[in-house]
Amino acid sequence: MLRYFTLEYLREEGWYVGRLKEVPGVFSQGKSLKELEENIRDAYHLMTEEERLKRACANSSRSNLGSNAHNAKTALQHRAISSLPNLMHNIIRNGSR
Repeated sequence: MLRYFTLEYLREEGWYVGRLKEVPGVFSQGKSLKELEENIRDAYHLMTEEERLKRACANSSRSNLGSNAHNAKTALQHRAISSLPNLMHNIIRNGSR
């Protein structure tokens, strides 16, 4: 998907310094306006890639927590079921039902 942003820039001491108005945190500079535009694109792509990776890690952690909780619950159920015959044996042996 193609997105358009506003590049605000100024020329300071021989450098073009700019930022994307709609995307906080995306700043860059260049010796020419063309170089600034290229650097701003790179900065934007790096920032969006970092955000994508953060979301992927967070989703992975959440799904691991979910599967770990499921595994723990399953292990408890197996332990309870495996101890059931012993419990039944003790009840029958002691004459209580």
